[in-house]
Amino acid sequence: MAFCRPWLVLFNSNGNLSKIISTMAAPVAKLHSSGKHRHLHLISPLYACTLVNDVRPLPSQTVNYNSVVVMAPIHTGQIRQAGHNKWSKVKHIKGPKDLARSKEFGKMIQKIKFAVQSDGADPELNSSLANLMQMARSIGMPKSTIEGVIAKAGTGSKGVASTSVIFEARGPAGSCLLLEVLTDNTNRTRQELRTILRKLGCSLGEPGTAMYAFAHKGVIRVSGLKEDGSTTLLDEALEVAIVSGAEDVMETESENGEQILMFVCDPKEVRKVRENLESENFVPVSVNLEYLAQSSVTLKDSELENAAEVINQVLDHMDVVKVYDNIESEN
Repeated sequence: MAFCRPWLVLFNSNGNLSKIISTMAAPVAKLHSSGKHRHLHLISPLYACTLVNDVRPLPSQTVNYNSVVVMAPIHTGQIRQAGHNKWSKVKHIKGPKDLARSKEFGKMIQKIKFAVQSDGADPELNSSLANLMQMARSIGMPKSTIEGVIAKAGTGSKGVASTSVIFEARGPAGSCLLLEVLTDNTNRTRQELRTILRKLGCSLGEPGTAMYAFAHKGVIRVSGLKEDGSTTLLDEALEVAIVSGAEDVMETESENGEQILMFVCDPKEVRKVRENLESENFVPVSVNLEYLAQSSVTLKDSELENAAEVINQVLDHMDVVKVYDNIESEN
């Protein structure tokens, strides 16, 4: 279940960010400068205290930074342990790695084609395509393959266009699933997925069946490795999250065990946060709009294998490009 923890942000007398005192905190404040005046804009109701712990409610949503510690409750949940959660490892596609990679490439090609058909083949003018190209490179897709897919999609046949659809479903043990689909026949795909889920003891639902358990967010993943080979400390990542305009930062890991930092933001702020992260010398591994679980369902170890099988069989459908879940492991 999600819970709240306090977080503290300390500013020195010059108004510079001095220190963050917290564990797994989500930034809920933005820094602003206007001429000689610098302010801390508070996004949600907070409390401020002096360095001698004189706690008091803030009279407004903006405060000058003069050696102030800001405190606020923040949301944390199962997504925070995504990289270290047993479930994140169990649900990965089983079988030969070349088969898994082939399936991953196939889904990525579908997304790239849709992006080109929707907004054109120029990544300078199509931010979705630019993000997908970056993601494709990060999973090892050859440059020639990426360029070939874009060229073919840009000059392809004028057949029935694909539509992006989110189907909601109930998975094992009452878990919530969101199925991201690209299809040229929504009714056909819905019926096929309904049949697959029913055979697995699950069900495809109506709107509202599962969406309530997720929030639509911009997610920017960057490598946490520094030039000297060390990993980025959480306090450092939190400072970057604040100055970049992100709402939250989480630590996870790549398939080869390398540290990955996930910066979460409002979908409308993705471009700005990405540019701010790049100015802080963080190179994005992927930039995407995703559905992040806000409440979770805990499954026993004995139930995880079945849940993974359900998700993998759904992903085997040619129209399904991604499945989001709100499952976490018991341990």
